[in-house]
Amino acid sequence: MEQLKLFAAERRLLATAPDRVEVRLKDFELHRPRQWSGCWLFSELWKQLQLDEFWRVRLGCSREGTDWEHVLQTLVCYRLLDPGSEWHLHRVWFEQSAMGDLLAEDFSIAAKDTLYRCLDSLLEHKAELFDSLPGPGRAKIRRLLRRNAKRKSEMKTFTRYTLFLFFFF
Repeated sequence: MEQLKLFAAERRLLATAPDRVEVRLKDFELHRPRQWSGCWLFSELWKQLQLDEFWRVRLGCSREGTDWEHVLQTLVCYRLLDPGSEWHLHRVWFEQSAMGDLLAEDFSIAAKDTLYRCLDSLLEHKAELFDSLPGPGRAKIRRLLRRNAKRKSEMKTFTRYTLFLFFFF
């Protein structure tokens, strides 16, 4: 049996080769590259931890059709994979990630006002989220929250600790 080349630049593949695919690298172009695997893995973890169900019930959708759980999922994924400001998520990261494709959403979920409104709506559910956590992770997170509760950046702290879910469970 003859070894076939994967990328046959000068030589054509044998016509008798089963399931053949010819790739010409010199004509190969990459359009709109995005981070896919990290976003996909995060989305799978989000589902396995049942955070989609937890947040969908509590956040719901707006009258305009904004799915707040998708906005939150995008925010938490961004904080986990490439931490930065909401402004950077809005201006750069969302377009370079696959979150829009994975969630079947357009750029409207990354609008800066939408991101901030989503963060504002989380505080009222803080205790309920951490009460739903099993075992020792709950105590650790509560201690951290009590220590940071008086700081002005409580919302960012809360969002960061939401990420702890992915490391403890």
